[in-house]
Amino acid sequence: MREGIGAIDQADYRSATRDLPILTTERLDADPHGMFRLYRRTHSLVAHEAGGYFVLRLADVERLSKDPRARASETEFPEMHSVTDGALFDAFRYGMLTANGGTHRRRRSLFSRTFAARMITELRPHIRRSAEELVDGWYADGRVDFLEQFAAQVPARVISDLLGLPREDIRSFTNLVYKVSRFFSLSFTPDEIPGIEAAARQLQAYVESTLDHRRRAPCGDFLSKFVATADDAAEMSPIEIIVQIVQLIIGGTDTTRVAIVMQVALLLQHHVDSGYGRGVDALRAERSLDLPGRSGRHRGRWRHHPGRHVCHAVHHVGHARRKRL
Repeated sequence: MREGIGAIDQADYRSATRDLPILTTERLDADPHGMFRLYRRTHSLVAHEAGGYFVLRLADVERLSKDPRARASETEFPEMHSVTDGALFDAFRYGMLTANGGTHRRRRSLFSRTFAARMITELRPHIRRSAEELVDGWYADGRVDFLEQFAAQVPARVISDLLGLPREDIRSFTNLVYKVSRFFSLSFTPDEIPGIEAAARQLQAYVESTLDHRRRAPCGDFLSKFVATADDAAEMSPIEIIVQIVQLIIGGTDTTRVAIVMQVALLLQHHVDSGYGRGVDALRAERSLDLPGRSGRHRGRWRHHPGRHVCHAVHHVGHARRKRL
């Protein structure tokens, strides 16, 4: 869990982190879990060189996640990196996932009306077909880069199907999404921000153009229903409508990519763990295995967080294991 800190609090931040390990981007990129494992033994939280804290222990993460003094970050994360306008800033300013209170509920209500469980069930055959198509393409080479050729491709294809995007757009669409998601990786450098902002502008423009096309020629898909419902409700501005889809795209692709890789890595690590089944051996023996149900439960026992991170901002002085935030 990442706790943010506003620019105005930098003096207090430097004072508060004097006796904390300060992790660098280089060390985190080299071995993130190794770093967290090392410091978790002696510290409940560590600082990051760019600002903010990493909360390392599950009990603290759960407690802070429920604490009203810790809230969604709104625009504090980009501001911490001197990003105060543009498409990248818009993704935080107008999004549901980064909003709080009534603003969050207003933006979320649109998804509650259009993102039905039935629609997800109907997507399952498309998800399986996409996965099988990717796997079929591996046989000629006899080897595969699992991250780039599967984990990164499946969510991009599924999101493309969900939004009704043309297959010929998938490659460029995927490249844009992962360029933008770099900003959420906590390992980007300041000189990368202009390139990330350029990709964010392109992604925002692509979504805006697609939504306008659905308004003119609805085709009964999710995006057509979403934009029609949003326009009828008149509860969100045009930029808010665009950014909800931008956040859906970024969150749906990057988080799923991480979860797929993590699940496979854990299955490989625990394939002889008699306490939780035989992992990969079980997958090989049972072709009909329901991955989200069976191996997903094992993954939850082996490691609790399927995504990249949770970012909250602390808006009152508090404590985590006697450490002032």
